[in-house]
Amino acid sequence: MRRMVYTVSSVNRYIRDLLSDDFILRDICVKGEVSNCSSRASGHIYFSLKDQGSSIACVMFAGSRDGLRFPLRDGMSVVVIGHVGVYERGGRYQLYADRILAQGRGALYEAYEALKKKLLAEGLFDQEHKKDIPRFPAVVGIVTSGSGAALHDIINVAKRRDPWIQLVLCPALVQGDGAARSIVSALRALAAYGVDVIIAGRGGGSIEDLWAFNEEEVARAVYECSVPVVSAVGHETDTTIIDYVSDLRAPTPSAAAELVVPDMRQFDAQIRKYRDLLDVRMSESLAFSRRQLSSYSLAVRQMDPGRRLMERRQRLQDARSRLDMLMEQKITGSRQQMGNTAQRLDMLISGSLEAAKSKTALYAQKLSGLSPLNQLTRGYAYVTDEEGHGISSIRQVREGQELTVAVTDGDIRARVDSVCEAKRRTQL
Repeated sequence: MRRMVYTVSSVNRYIRDLLSDDFILRDICVKGEVSNCSSRASGHIYFSLKDQGSSIACVMFAGSRDGLRFPLRDGMSVVVIGHVGVYERGGRYQLYADRILAQGRGALYEAYEALKKKLLAEGLFDQEHKKDIPRFPAVVGIVTSGSGAALHDIINVAKRRDPWIQLVLCPALVQGDGAARSIVSALRALAAYGVDVIIAGRGGGSIEDLWAFNEEEVARAVYECSVPVVSAVGHETDTTIIDYVSDLRAPTPSAAAELVVPDMRQFDAQIRKYRDLLDVRMSESLAFSRRQLSSYSLAVRQMDPGRRLMERRQRLQDARSRLDMLMEQKITGSRQQMGNTAQRLDMLISGSLEAAKSKTALYAQKLSGLSPLNQLTRGYAYVTDEEGHGISSIRQVREGQELTVAVTDGDIRARVDSVCEAKRRTQL
């Protein structure tokens, strides 16, 4: 008998129809603890609902968000009201939630909150106890699973940022029985090895998957570790106890590598930038120094005594030449002026001499006419006393006085017999 062959899609569709026709599964209320809760950008919420023995995948679409009146978190005990259906593309069934009612917190969440409260009261979360993360670590220790994706993410990011970084892995169990003891042993081994900083973490998962990092012994080991510890557990929305105890919390293992390992490419670019800037500044400084040196050299040459003496000598020689030239011009001018003056003086002297001769002749003629001697020729006489004084009045003589009467051809000695006043004579 030949069997009928079905396609995968037809089988999934058949199962979907079976589930959708079931009276109970079409409208069902399921109680459990929320795990692996995540919200998408589309507004859909994906999570798991579990109890002690099993779990079921759940989804609440964005159109049903009105049926959720509180923030949904891992560890919460809720009642989901919806229907069970099949996701045909993935071939799995899941609970489609129309409403979600809060029923309290789950046991793991209660344990988480209790330990958190206890360690907070002891001061393990205080900021003053946190150690500084080294800026340039040479050796980075890693505590995680040796086969997990978290390790590959850390290695890829670290080597991309710093190819020379040394990574030391101390593999540990990060889930299940014995995980807490394995993590504590790995932390202590790396601290004893002498690494600069430790990244402790794993990839995302449910609250059960991450529970090893909520154990008290792991929290205390992180607190007591002599080396700075960076926690990198789960996704950004996951928060564990060691996130509060560690010296620095990273949202993911990749982010932890970015926080711990400096990006040497940026430093190389910055160094190149500083080098170029230094070259520019050095060039500017050298150019400025050269200009200063040229200015100082010029100032030194100008202040050189020999140069200044030579310049003074040259200025003195120029002044002497100008003085000689001026003196020569002055002498030439004076000589020319003296020649002109002498010429004018000769002319003046000649004219003066002629005039003087004419005047002298005139004056001589006048004096000749006025001379007493010339008057004597006309019958006049010149009378003087014994001392030679001229007699012009009878009051100058006395009786018996001897007088001299000068005539043209000689002198006559006479004596005064008497003096009498004469009538007024008419002036010749």
